[in-house]
Amino acid sequence: MFSLTDQETHFCLLFFLAQNWDEVRQYFMSHLCIDEYSGRKYLQAALQLSPSALDGILQGKLRRMGVVTSRRLNLEVEDDFLMLLIEPCNQNVPG
Repeated sequence: MFSLTDQETHFCLLFFLAQNWDEVRQYFMSHLCIDEYSGRKYLQAALQLSPSALDGILQGKLRRMGVVTSRRLNLEVEDDFLMLLIEPCNQNVPG
């Protein structure tokens, strides 16, 4: 739908799972803090990405579409985009 790379898709899927399942949220967000700057190394490991590949995701298409934002070095994936993954027929396409 959005012509995302596999790496971008996996990034979105991880944040989708963390948003919607308590166990995933507790481990990745609360324990590893993958949405914070200090947890980027764990985000890279979980997605099997190099630092430059993660930077490409964070500064690339997802940011231009408004899906990924940074606030004080913390990452956020927009709720509207995550809801699009749950109910694709009932949502407006971001961007």
